[in-house]
Amino acid sequence: MKKQIVISVFEHQELVIGRTYEGVVFKDAYWQALAHYNETQDHRFFTIGHRSIKFRQYVGVIQVGQLTIEILPKAERSANASKDRWRKILLDMLRVSRYVQLEASGHANQQLRHRNLLEVFIDHFLTQVERLLHQGLVRQYRQTEGVKYSLQGSLQFAQHLQRNLVHKERFYVRHQVYDRKHLLHQIIREAIFCLLQTYPSSAFGDRLARLQLDFPEQDRLKVSSQVFERITYNRKTEVYREAIELARLILLQYSPDLRSGRQHVLAILFDMNALFEDYVFQCLRKEHGAIVKRQGSKKFWGNQRLRPDIVIDHPDQTIVFDAKWKLLTRQRPDDADLRQLYAYQHYWDAAKGYLIYPAVDGVESIGKDFHQPKDQFWGGIWFWELGRLNFFSESFF
Repeated sequence: MKKQIVISVFEHQELVIGRTYEGVVFKDAYWQALAHYNETQDHRFFTIGHRSIKFRQYVGVIQVGQLTIEILPKAERSANASKDRWRKILLDMLRVSRYVQLEASGHANQQLRHRNLLEVFIDHFLTQVERLLHQGLVRQYRQTEGVKYSLQGSLQFAQHLQRNLVHKERFYVRHQVYDRKHLLHQIIREAIFCLLQTYPSSAFGDRLARLQLDFPEQDRLKVSSQVFERITYNRKTEVYREAIELARLILLQYSPDLRSGRQHVLAILFDMNALFEDYVFQCLRKEHGAIVKRQGSKKFWGNQRLRPDIVIDHPDQTIVFDAKWKLLTRQRPDDADLRQLYAYQHYWDAAKGYLIYPAVDGVESIGKDFHQPKDQFWGGIWFWELGRLNFFSESFF
């Protein structure tokens, strides 16, 4: 069994064919597999150059053949940023934003001493599935039809005459079955099969093989985003939510290699812009409760609409927030960001507005009035210290 190899990079970093990164040579076969995968994903995740690949704002982990690539966020100017620190920050942000419900950051930190990001995700998925098996898999009703030797359900007369004309002892019927063959189990089974194909390492090979044997047989499922839109949870199936969410991350970004090279690509990637927005929202909601909302959009021009990231409906005033995952190195935001904030304040009649950026050493938060006496709007830029959940105090009201 071949040993897994790992390269850790930061967002917007570039990998070049033939160069060595952390003792690992980035090979042409990896580049070709990633370029093909990027085409299947509408060129969202990377920029493909001549013998090179440059990552964009997506962070997470990619498995290509025997190579694991960790893509970490970075919001500091230092060229020697600690990858362990930013790996921990990423997992904390995912946990707080409820993208991946690791039990506690301490659990994640302990795992990261010995494992890369992909192994943390896989271990958490397998733990959730093992927990479901231990608790007992849920049964559901489903419709089925076929030939039976006793009359069950409703007789399908046309098919019955076609198939059983000379077999008077048989019936072609449609009836309900109460068993474990349903969509939730199909999705989990597909995720287990996917991991067996892409990550058959000694760390998880035994657990995956055991789960494949313990899990009930299911009909194969062609997975798409529409499949997950069909899922509804109830009192019995709510316990499946975390396992299904992890399966969704695994299956929707999986690209099997159908050629002889067997460079399967499995990616679990998150847009840092959306992740930072969700992280700020969850932190604010934890600190200030129900007054923190995701505001609906309003018509702006033609078919275009405005939607601020976060709105606080305080009893005394309304405050809008716009989270930006940008490395701001001075106390001056982009003009486009300020204009966007001003438009939000005008449309939502908000006396205050904040642009939220990740904290950078040496740059302090400030606030100033917009030079428009008619509206009397005040705008501020606030630098959020990642890992600190209660950064805002009552003073920003």
